[in-house]
Amino acid sequence: MKDAESAPHESWAEVYDIAYEEAFGTFYTDLSKRTIEIITNNFTNGIKIIDYGAGTGRLSIPLTELGFNVTAVEPSASMIKKLLEKSEALSIQTVNAKMEDVDIHEEFDLALCVFTVLLYLLDENTLHKSFTAVYNSLKQDAFLILDIPTKDLFQGYSFSNNMINRTVNIKEMGDDLYEYKEDLTVFRQNQTSKNYSDTFSIKYWSAEKVLSVLENIGFVVVEDLSIHFLGSGSKYFLLQKQEVKETNDRL
Repeated sequence: MKDAESAPHESWAEVYDIAYEEAFGTFYTDLSKRTIEIITNNFTNGIKIIDYGAGTGRLSIPLTELGFNVTAVEPSASMIKKLLEKSEALSIQTVNAKMEDVDIHEEFDLALCVFTVLLYLLDENTLHKSFTAVYNSLKQDAFLILDIPTKDLFQGYSFSNNMINRTVNIKEMGDDLYEYKEDLTVFRQNQTSKNYSDTFSIKYWSAEKVLSVLENIGFVVVEDLSIHFLGSGSKYFLLQKQEVKETNDRL
């Protein structure tokens, strides 16, 4: 995985929202709304939430507006900058770090790891370290909402309108690793167009493997939420932190 200063999407963070809103339209906003509804229906306003892979604030901002106390974790400094620009009137704590490097213990009531964050964990050691960090950031009996992308999402696509021209190519590299390549042109009114590109690795993880790792760390599945996210290309789960295992103390 890339260092924080060269994280995926770093080079086009300023137009990240435009690219996704234009390419996916109402599906993009509806997916965010469904996630927020799950949270507001199951958790009380004012609880502390840590949002891993927060991006430009797709969940962190509306959840803060609804009265939740949110900390946004994001490896891309440019994405955090964009998040803060969009939320100047709000109080959102930000952490510029990869999941496995976050060192916050026994603080939060709920952790979020959604919208394909899992794809950026490229090996089992990183997977284990990342979710051990998540585990350690939560209070006892606190919760985690996680999505696990299926292989349906590992497909390229092209989209073009009067705002953007976007092409995504995904190439299989073996061992469930893929090369993701983004080529994006944004057309601005009364301005020349601007081109962006990005290339990085992503990985497919089976739900069975991920849930097995999380169980070994100390999480248990409380509910399969996938029925609420049909068509998203991912499986969604609500998990709960259980009693600390001795193996975690040695990590």
